[in-house]
Amino acid sequence: MAMKNDPPCHHCQERYLGCHAECQRYIEYRAWREAKLAEKAKRRQVMDDLAYIWQDNMRKKRGHL
Repeated sequence: MAMKNDPPCHHCQERYLGCHAECQRYIEYRAWREAKLAEKAKRRQVMDDLAYIWQDNMRKKRGHL
């Protein structure tokens, strides 16, 4: 599902204190947002791993074990 990164409660006329726990639109948005953040964290970890491998290889080439 393609969503914008804006929460559905932005400019919502039906907002009230504690509505995030009950609002189906917000619950769906939050699940979508958590999935996107998890995907981003996974990509970041892969990039960190690749950077570590590259640095380790450079150290080995230079003889800095």
